[in-house]
Amino acid sequence: MDPNENMKPFKLARLCDCKGDLSKRWFVEFNVWDESKGRVVRKRYYQINTYKTEVERRAAANLQIKEINELLKGGYYIRKNLAGSPRVEEPKVELVIHSIKKAFDLILQIEKETVRKKSYQKGESIVKIFQEFIKPKLYLHQLTRDDLVRYGDHLILTRKVGSKTRNNHIGFLRKYFNEMCSRNWLSVNPADG
Repeated sequence: MDPNENMKPFKLARLCDCKGDLSKRWFVEFNVWDESKGRVVRKRYYQINTYKTEVERRAAANLQIKEINELLKGGYYIRKNLAGSPRVEEPKVELVIHSIKKAFDLILQIEKETVRKKSYQKGESIVKIFQEFIKPKLYLHQLTRDDLVRYGDHLILTRKVGSKTRNNHIGFLRKYFNEMCSRNWLSVNPADG
């Protein structure tokens, strides 16, 4: 039996970027089979408009497109709810990156395009030090406020930096974690407070 025999028709996701005009509403568009309607329907997601720069929008759109296309190629379609009224199941397109390294890599990639070279280099250095310190933990959801407190102590006691440098490190990390929270990679910023 052909594994594609039961595949429903679909059209892969793509970015509609209004020719790069940030003043217009960009969206990710794809077509998916809707079982309750018995046909392919068009879906659009506009969440990428929360990002203000072209680099951020394109990075967010690329992640969303990749996840949607993986779902579609895996056989995703909108199923009807047989127990009651039709319920539309939309693909889960939350932008979730579980790996600490992968999350920081993407945030730094965006930073590189949006801040001065010196600021980017400082942030990159802080991230390397933090990742080395936090090494036993691999996933974002494992990070806690206690980890950031311990990291601050580590900077002062082991690396022998002053309180101003420690506060700068925590400030950079807080900014990066805020970016991760806004992208739904973290539910709570561990550097807050």
